[in-house]
Amino acid sequence: MNDLAIAWPDIAAAQQRLAGVAHRTPVLSSRTADERTGARVFFKCENLQRMGAFKFRGAYNALARFTPEQRRAGVIAFSSGNHAQAIALAAKLLDMPSVIVMPHDSPPAKLAATRGYQAGRTDSEVVLYDRYTEDREAIGRRLAAERGMTLIPPYDHPDVMAGQGTAALELIEDAGALDALLVCVGGGGLIAGCAVAAKQLLPGVAVWGVEPEAGNDTQLSLQRGQIVRIDTPQTIADGAQTQSSGQLSFPVIQALVAGVLTVSDAQLVQTMRFFASRMKLVVEPTGCLAAAALLEGAIDLRGQRVEGVEPRLLLQRVQLGEGAHGGGQLALEDVLVGPEGLDLGQEAGAVGAQVGGVAEPDGLQSNPLEAAAHRGEAPPREGVGRRQGVELLHGAPYLYSTATTTTVRRPRGVSTTISSSTERPISALPSGLEKEIRPWATSASSTPTMR
Repeated sequence: MNDLAIAWPDIAAAQQRLAGVAHRTPVLSSRTADERTGARVFFKCENLQRMGAFKFRGAYNALARFTPEQRRAGVIAFSSGNHAQAIALAAKLLDMPSVIVMPHDSPPAKLAATRGYQAGRTDSEVVLYDRYTEDREAIGRRLAAERGMTLIPPYDHPDVMAGQGTAALELIEDAGALDALLVCVGGGGLIAGCAVAAKQLLPGVAVWGVEPEAGNDTQLSLQRGQIVRIDTPQTIADGAQTQSSGQLSFPVIQALVAGVLTVSDAQLVQTMRFFASRMKLVVEPTGCLAAAALLEGAIDLRGQRVEGVEPRLLLQRVQLGEGAHGGGQLALEDVLVGPEGLDLGQEAGAVGAQVGGVAEPDGLQSNPLEAAAHRGEAPPREGVGRRQGVELLHGAPYLYSTATTTTVRRPRGVSTTISSSTERPISALPSGLEKEIRPWATSASSTPTMR
């Protein structure tokens, strides 16, 4: 491993740089997923990362290593969405200019979010291109040379890969010993970093990558022993529409990854339905790759403990049913607070926040682990929230808690403490009691199970 682009010390150093900046995201599990696969399955939810994806880890780690001269000149990047937002946010935090090259057909929400992070800087912009007829890397290199900026690619960079690897580091620390790790694959930055971390912490773990069938360039590259370049794949997994693995990421994959699996678009849709119906999560197709391989039978891991890095969970929706507030439904004036206190309340009965790409008026994304801190606000004193130790079951009048202690408080200071490892009906709470679940105070190592 000495000749690989990254090693364990790079990931350990990245963890230090990200301390206090990146969020330690929760690990979820599902009884249904366990029953369907015959394995114990854990999901690392990077949707609760800053800007809504694991990409922030690598982007911030790379930019934090810039020299003063590089910071003055700024950064340039190319991306279909998540790396774009990550670079724009990291540049904002580090007070440097950013130029982002994005496909003209990028999701509008991601375009808006990226521009939102750049708001107020005349030296920052988004440059659009046609992903099917133009070369984004060539555009990025040309602009970097013309403007004297530093180019940070979305995956083929040592600092980016090292930053992404901290996701697996945290996941293994929280979930414990594992038999297998499944990782979504686009250009290979995430799986390269995760493989290095996993093999350091668990030498016997099997690391598997998962690509869309239409974009299996990494699988083909492993089969042929060299990087294979394909046409831009036609797949609903837009985050994995890469044409080839990276020059730096591929050798790491060759050395440390057991193999690369593929799943069809139809299987991705089925997995999206699973997350929505069973775990109450709306997950974009690319983020379903790893889970789809397991849930749809592309790999048999019965009897094993399995982790899946789930980087792109776009929407979390929680619904309070009958029994809340002594029998009524969630009222408009109620506040639903997520970790660090972001107000997520939108409508009676059903509330949610799109954490993958909706810009708020001040340019910040609606990410429950980010926006309140950026606005300089303290967590609200009342509301309902969730994190690792607490889960509200969609459409059911139950409060779920792992073996943790949760404080439920009303505005006037009256509080109730709940310690439980089972479901407890909300209707059992005192009538009229305002609800504040303090998710930021629960154990970082607890892993809630969802039905």
